[in-house]
Amino acid sequence: MEQIKKIFNIKTLFYVVLGTFLLSVAFSIFFIPNEIAPGGVSGFATLLNALFGWRVGVVVLILNIPLFLGGWRKHGLRFMVLSLVSTVFLSIFIEVIKMPSQWMRIVQEDTLLSTIFGGALAGLGLGLVIKEGASTGGTDLLTMIINDKFPNIRIAWVLFAIDFMVVAAAVVLLSPLKGLYALVALFIQAQVMDYVQTGIDSAKAFMIISNNPIEITDAIISKVERGVTLLDGHGGYSNQQKQIVLCVARRPQIAKLRSIVKEIDENAFLMMYDVKEVDGEGFTK
Repeated sequence: MEQIKKIFNIKTLFYVVLGTFLLSVAFSIFFIPNEIAPGGVSGFATLLNALFGWRVGVVVLILNIPLFLGGWRKHGLRFMVLSLVSTVFLSIFIEVIKMPSQWMRIVQEDTLLSTIFGGALAGLGLGLVIKEGASTGGTDLLTMIINDKFPNIRIAWVLFAIDFMVVAAAVVLLSPLKGLYALVALFIQAQVMDYVQTGIDSAKAFMIISNNPIEITDAIISKVERGVTLLDGHGGYSNQQKQIVLCVARRPQIAKLRSIVKEIDENAFLMMYDVKEVDGEGFTK
């Protein structure tokens, strides 16, 4: 029952659906009419729409079905249910959201502006969804499945490879100019999504003061797969000895780490601050 309450939290569902809606607007109004395919499953569906006229929402849903089947057991009920909600709404919104024909003509007259606004909206939408501990399906699930099979391959490189293949296909099958627009949209999307998630930095440092430091440490190591350092501290007010949990996490792991800490100790004192550069095991060779 507690797990169900966490899944169907009104605030979480609101942000997941809102983020999905913004992503859908980016594709329906800016990307699809201009044949811009900025990577991922949605970008691949846009490419198929430009070539064969296939409906983007339907293609997105069909392509995501095997990915959900492959990742269901591995990534937990909450993540998969919220991601399924996001994926279904993404397909519906893309099919439903339509721009009036007179406005559509204006959008198609300036592809560069469509690229910029589409990339910003897509990044904002994806950032909101990921921040709530979900995904829109597609490349997020695919990279997780690949990383499970080949843990030595970095997730960032898997994402880059998938997006690069979609953009390269747009260059070959549509035009080099369309491919360049897709790269611009992909870059803007990534920057905005990163800003929504964590600001301008790619990593954050956490200092956690809790009455359950060992339990939090074990959960971070096993579930987030990040290293943890325990520091000895002394409470100035309580005059008690405490262990402080220190951890540095990457952008995609931040929402999960915060959720784990609050699940174990909702009264935990958690500080998160920017890390300008991280050099060491787990971040660099």
